Amino acid sequence: MRKYWLYTYVLQAAAVLMMLSVLPLQWHTVHGSGFDLLKLALETKIPFGLGDPFDPDYIAISQWWIIWNILFAGIVLGLRATTGYIFERLHGQRKAVAATVVLLAVSFGWYSAAYYDGILLGFWLEVIAAGVLVGSVGVEMMLPEKRREEIRLERLPPDHPDRLMQGDYRICPACGEFNNIHVKNCRECNHVLYPNRF
Repeated sequence: MRKYWLYTYVLQAAAVLMMLSVLPLQWHTVHGSGFDLLKLALETKIPFGLGDPFDPDYIAISQWWIIWNILFAGIVLGLRATTGYIFERLHGQRKAVAATVVLLAVSFGWYSAAYYDGILLGFWLEVIAAGVLVGSVGVEMMLPEKRREEIRLERLPPDHPDRLMQGDYRICPACGEFNNIHVKNCRECNHVLYPNRF
């Protein structure tokens, strides 16, 4: 199962690299490339009118900031995939990953709905790369934690011959009873079992 996790991490990293490489392409007939849109987010100001002493009429915030979510989500998921590849398996993080994927979907949905008329190939390539990224993350999340054989062995009693052959047991030093590898006390005499195998 480990190799499948590694495949999904490689696919995720490749999708993120594609997302970053598509940013210089033209996304829109009027707004330009992905980098132009990111720059537009930094430069656009909207009326606010609270009497700020430095800029009383405008604040540097706009709907264009949602474009930065695409870059943010891509970088976060790319770093996660790289970490997963190095350490071979990531545990948990389902809620954080789901929130990042939702953020990515909202960002693409907003832009495609607001500026559908002039969207060019660069944006659709970005959507495809993000789709590959989200798909590979989904596959990784659905992969089981353990192989079928490991699950089968865990369901067997500790003294079953298949488990004894695998060494997946602990022998109690007090009474010699076979115990599950995960238990802390012997099932027969309640003697404390230490972490090492006997």
